[in-house]
Amino acid sequence: LKNYVYFLGSIPNKNIPKKLKTADLLINLSHTGSLDKVVLEAMSCELIPITANEAFENLLEEKLLTKQNDYHLLAEKILGIKKLDKTEKKEIGKKLRKIIIEKHNLDNLVDKIINSFK
Repeated sequence: LKNYVYFLGSIPNKNIPKKLKTADLLINLSHTGSLDKVVLEAMSCELIPITANEAFENLLEEKLLTKQNDYHLLAEKILGIKKLDKTEKKEIGKKLRKIIIEKHNLDNLVDKIINSFK
């Protein structure tokens, strides 16, 4: 796989959007049970994520969800996204960004924080 997959290591926060916009796909296999920031950032950049994190089950389509420790399913999901044409990928990316804009923007976050103190 070394000819196809590489790990960048640590990236300064200010450079993350630039890197995400050049990627083909984001794979997130963490199992935190909370909305991982990296997946939300990818969505904001219109990058398609595949995640094993159950916190995204009500937010993402089934084709973007995998299971923890199921590499066969992950491979199926990756191939499924790879088979989509450019227009379909772009459409998914736009839908993902719209979710971020509508449900996870800074104004909504501030409102949630304020309401938690009431």
